[in-house]
Formats: sequence, structure tokens, C-alpha cells
Amino acid sequence: MASELRITDIQVAIVDGNFSWPLIRIDTDAGIVGYGEAFTDPWPQRITRAILDRRERLVGQDPTDVVPLVQRLGLSPFDNTGSKAISGIEMALWDITGKAYGIPVHKLLGGKFRDRVRIYVDCHGGTPIRTRADYSYAHPENYTPEAFAANARWIKELGFSMLKFDLYGIPQELAASHGAMYSTEQVDYCTAVVQALREEVGWERDLAIDYGGKASADAIRIITEAEPYRLSWAEDIVPYNGYNADAMAEVTRAVKTPTLTGELLSTALAFRDIITKQAIRIVAPDLSCVGGLFEGLKVAIMAQAENILCAPHNICSPIGTMAAVHACAAMPNLVGLEYHAVGVPWWQEVVHWEGQIIDDQGYIAVPDAPGLGVEPNEAVIREHLLPGEQYFQ
Repeated sequence: MASELRITDIQVAIVDGNFSWPLIRIDTDAGIVGYGEAFTDPWPQRITRAILDRRERLVGQDPTDVVPLVQRLGLSPFDNTGSKAISGIEMALWDITGKAYGIPVHKLLGGKFRDRVRIYVDCHGGTPIRTRADYSYAHPENYTPEAFAANARWIKELGFSMLKFDLYGIPQELAASHGAMYSTEQVDYCTAVVQALREEVGWERDLAIDYGGKASADAIRIITEAEPYRLSWAEDIVPYNGYNADAMAEVTRAVKTPTLTGELLSTALAFRDIITKQAIRIVAPDLSCVGGLFEGLKVAIMAQAENILCAPHNICSPIGTMAAVHACAAMPNLVGLEYHAVGVPWWQEVVHWEGQIIDDQGYIAVPDAPGLGVEPNEAVIREHLLPGEQYFQ
């Protein structure tokens, strides 16, 4: 009987992808194993410690009591590291529960609105993110409008219909001076990048920009200049995003382009102000950070009540990504799910999978296998472990 299951152990293995991918394994006394993934961290072992510190509260418990267990683990909007750890644990608990009852996780979350989930690609700049080093401005040639367009050309040819690029402002190497307010040169640079991208991808594909957080005045100026290119959204428009609902609302009301944020917020409670104040037009909870699949679904439903859309953030391996697909399938107001590893050729190999996880139209089919529907590929994970890590310990 599934209700007689008991957790016997929890283990972590961190994969060194374009981000660190903390993978979680939960064992039970019936031999059913569940997998999940926590959000990345600048100090990955901090996530491991947060996961393993909760082992005593898990061992001996019924893994199918997913939501009560999450509350017992101390989910809080004031503990971002803990929320990341709990998110991955929660995914693994759903995986066990689905396997124990022989049904896919989306059924446990209330059922699916769709059979496949649209993917939007985080393309970064003139080169996709292969390692964290690609975020550096050390190579200004990667940040010209022409470089952005060349990267867009390659990615659109893969079949994706929604592309998002990082536009954090003109690199220091390309700007004569910097001050508190963006110069005309910087605003013109941002506009030139958006123009080059739209001309490359055409009007038949959706295009979004991540602005990385700017003063309200600069966000309004830059987004206004980009309005003719009909962006699907402008992301992370002010510093600290979800923590300043009033500043975000000021920008949102001043522009026609939809605004989006939420990737670093922990718990649905943290989204309350930006939703109830209509501070944004699209929420972007990360299922591996917000507290897990159920918590992310709560965010989407809260947003739907205020006529706000949902486009979950995601930088995970296929394990966390497929977990997010189950939650996305259950969201009535879904725009799409992020895919951040287009520059990692071995991304799919982290799990056993026949065919392509992401199809040639840029969608992921919602799995109907019990649990999450994916199992880790031990050989590939061992090959790409973060230095000093072992395979589930």
C-alpha cells in the first residue's frame, strides 16, 4: 500500500552544468525512489547542507503526504536557501507519490490543461550560456547588435518560436562613461539590439527581453523606445524586482509592453503584493526556488484571479525541467516554460529518454508515465559532477 511507504534516506549530487544543478534522491522502504532538483546557488554546497539538514525530519515519514511534509520542513519567504532545498525535496516526493499510485504528477496536481508545454529559450546575448563565464563582459564582441542577431538566427533555426535575450545595458567596454542614469548612448544601444533581434527573428516569432533591473526612469525610457518591436515582455525591470511592488507598478503602468518578474521569490506569499497591486502582467515563479510544484501552482492561480499570466523561470537540468512541465500542464494561465541550456549539448543526456525532450517546434510533451516520467543517467551525471562531488551521497 502506498500509504505504508516510509522514507529511508535522502541524498544529493551536484552536476556542473551551465549552472550548478543540485539533484536530489529520496529512497523508501519499498524500493521506490524519487528524484528532484533544487535551484542553483553561488555556493552549491550551501544547498546540499540545507537539504541534508532536513533529513531527520524526513526519514520515517510517509512520502505521499507531500504538502504537510513541505510545511514541516519549514518553507518560509524569509529563507531563500531553505526554499530552494525544499523545492527539490518536494519534487522528489511527488515523484515517489506518482510512482506509488501509478499516475503522473500532473494528475496529482489537479490534471492537465494541455498535452504539451511551450518552451521559451533564454538565449543570453551574442552567445548562449555554456558556463557561468559566459555572463562576463570580457568579450564585448558578444554584445554587439550583430552578435545578438547571429545567435538568434541559430536558435530560431532549432525550431523555437519564443526567444528571450538578456539586455543588461551597454557593456563598459563599449560605453564612454557611466553614471546613475543611462546615457543616450546606452539607451540607443539597447534599442539597436532589440531592433536587430526583431529584424532577425521576424514577426512570426515571439521575442522577450530581460532588462536585469534598472532605475524606474531608465526602465521606462528603454522599454518605451523598444515598443515598436512588440516585445512579449520586459523582465526584471527594477532592482530587487518582487520586493518593490510600487516601483514595478509605476513602470508597468507607464508602458504598453507586458512586464514580468518573480524568479527569486520564495513561497506564494512573496508574490502577494506584486499580484494584488497589479505591479506586473506576468508572474515568473521558479519551481525549484518558490517551494516546489504545488507552491508554484498556487502562484499561478493567485495570478489568474487578477487576470495575470504565468511564465515560470527555469534553469534546471531535465529532471527539474520535467518536474516543472507537470506543474505547467496544470496552470490555466500558462505562457510558456523557460529553457536555459540551449548552449549545453549534453543537457538531455542527464536523463534516460528516447527521442528529443524538446520537439522541433519548441514544445515538451507532458509525460503520462508514473511520477515525473524521467530517470537519471548515472554515467552522464558522474562525468559532469561538480569537482569534489560524488554520485548521490
